[in-house]
Amino acid sequence: MPNAQPVNSPPVVVAHQQIILCADDFGLSPEVNDGIIRLAESGRLSAVSCLTTAEFFERQAGKLADLPIDRGLHLNLTEPLAGNAFCQPLIRLIRNAWTRRLAVGLLAREVDRQLDAFEVACGAPPDYIDGHQHVHQFPTIRECLIERLQRRYPGYRPWLRCTRPARLHPEMDWPSQLKAHVIGKLGARRLKVLADAAGYATNTRLLGVYGLAGGEQRYARLLAGWLACAAGGDLLMCHPAAAATPGDPLGEQRWAEYRALADDRLPSMLARHRLAIGRPLCPRQV
Repeated sequence: MPNAQPVNSPPVVVAHQQIILCADDFGLSPEVNDGIIRLAESGRLSAVSCLTTAEFFERQAGKLADLPIDRGLHLNLTEPLAGNAFCQPLIRLIRNAWTRRLAVGLLAREVDRQLDAFEVACGAPPDYIDGHQHVHQFPTIRECLIERLQRRYPGYRPWLRCTRPARLHPEMDWPSQLKAHVIGKLGARRLKVLADAAGYATNTRLLGVYGLAGGEQRYARLLAGWLACAAGGDLLMCHPAAAATPGDPLGEQRWAEYRALADDRLPSMLARHRLAIGRPLCPRQV
């Protein structure tokens, strides 16, 4: 009996898992806006979080319209920008949120003002909501936010950022690990419960937390570590700028992040871990 001939099987193709690569603080400065737009145009971002109370948001929001990204509201209650009617330092806001001392009426009006500004500039509701310094998940604020969203968009559910931390990796120092853990403890679990109950999608875990210092090489090592532990549905946040903004204490580090994210080696880093920058979440129609 002749030997059986081997059957040529088609190669096994392993699908890449999509992660969200999200740039925060659009609108803060021309340098921040330029860096975010360049990265989005080159496919290095899939979401952009907008500070609608910032000076440079409205005049450049239109540049985001044709980019393959989700556009989100970066709810700001702590940064003293000219467009804010409600603003408290972060520590005070945390204390007032946990002791239930926030004036819900004032808070609701501020949420509406920022959503109004987003809609005027972008011509549509946001695809998602998150918070500057993660304020969207704090007690009282998270309940108020979801209530306002339900009233404004009864048949529409933008997705929400969840701050549940990813597992640790060797490049992350202890202060950064602690920071990621604390951010998650400030409301990730409860926001997820509320979001699920109301029909809002959320990302799986949050990556990108560190001390916002250390330069380009340090950030590049952290980025490699975050990608090594990322999985589909995770969100990697970043804060890039095309140059350092004068007067911005984070300006040099924003520029360092931009250079690392624009580096030609990023696609191979993603491929090594079978990841793709994508839009795995989308607003829900109900």
